[in-house]
Amino acid sequence: MFNQALSLAIALAPSTLAAAGLSKINARVAGGNLAQPGEFPFLVAPTLNGERQWCGGTLLNAYTVLTAAHCSINVPAENVTVRAGSVCWQSGGTVSNITEIRIHPEYRPVVGQNDIAIWHLATPLQPSDTIGYAKVVPQGYDPPLNLSAMTAGWGNTVEGQVEQGSAQLSWVNVPIVSRDECFALYNSATEKELCAGGEEGKGSCPNDSGGPIWNPETLEIMGTVHSGGGCGLKGKPTLYTNLGALSDWVRYNMWSS
Repeated sequence: MFNQALSLAIALAPSTLAAAGLSKINARVAGGNLAQPGEFPFLVAPTLNGERQWCGGTLLNAYTVLTAAHCSINVPAENVTVRAGSVCWQSGGTVSNITEIRIHPEYRPVVGQNDIAIWHLATPLQPSDTIGYAKVVPQGYDPPLNLSAMTAGWGNTVEGQVEQGSAQLSWVNVPIVSRDECFALYNSATEKELCAGGEEGKGSCPNDSGGPIWNPETLEIMGTVHSGGGCGLKGKPTLYTNLGALSDWVRYNMWSS
């Protein structure tokens, strides 16, 4: 294990969070492990203008990618591509353009609520040995306390890292934190967010925003990386958008063609 941290995406438009100490940083997995080809076939690497990986995404079907709203606001769809089926964001796998970006209609950038979006793929990404689809949790799902969840991304690896990102996908286990503890740390958090992490050397840092957190027992996506209070800092868990509160919207808006 090496000290890696999921990176929250660089905000493309100015935004602040009401909670003290909460920042939208580029998050990457700290204390993570390098992913092997085909290990997480639903992970896709978005690229901006063909040259910069800045967020994470989850493939839900052949035409739909789930990510964060703050990765999507003020971003022209024609400037975004996604690479699937590769653990390296710069090479391998299959690349598709994006034709439409759909942001949750109740997304509030200032406080970060309802921070999800879905993207429509121009070219369908068909299942293979290295490409697969994820399922989201049912509406109303609430993860059990201390569940050892999983998250993955191409973000920074250590606190204070100057060079942005990581060339290869990495993953880490993070424990689900109680809502009482989460709300005490981040006073803008609501039932539409969940907290995970907070162990020293493991967690989110300043380009994994929008990437998934999932239940390794059911392989269902529980949330997307939203924001954090540091890069693998002890006592500073990451905030994730809670799909248990928003999965009906996701399912209703997924594309089938």
